[in-house]
Amino acid sequence: MKKIGVVEHLFGEFADVAVMRDTACGENCASCKGGCAPSGTIVRARNRAGAMEGETVVVEMENKRVLKAAFVVYIIPIILLIAGYALGYSIFHTESAGIMTGVILMALGLLLVQLWGKNKAGEYELVITKIIDGKCP
Repeated sequence: MKKIGVVEHLFGEFADVAVMRDTACGENCASCKGGCAPSGTIVRARNRAGAMEGETVVVEMENKRVLKAAFVVYIIPIILLIAGYALGYSIFHTESAGIMTGVILMALGLLLVQLWGKNKAGEYELVITKIIDGKCP
């Protein structure tokens, strides 16, 4: 995954970078009439390129890591929700018990995801790899 952004602030070997989020219409919002507007976000990235505030940079993370993180964060809790519902329904034979069991397992899954994220934070960091040009006017 590569994003282009502007360095906002420096913090030792890290920098806050303002990047634009992708939209479903490919940043051509006027043509799709979906009512969306591209919005930006600030991300913290390791400043390996030595960028300074105001410079336009490329921020990267391996695609494999992005997909793995998305799977862990989004898919595992959904799997636990469905499995919990099936387990609760098969044991107690009521839909409400299935829903409660599913929600409990999903909540436990979200806690595990949070612990996993804290444990793996260093492996999933963004890195400034290249300075595109100098300071923006």
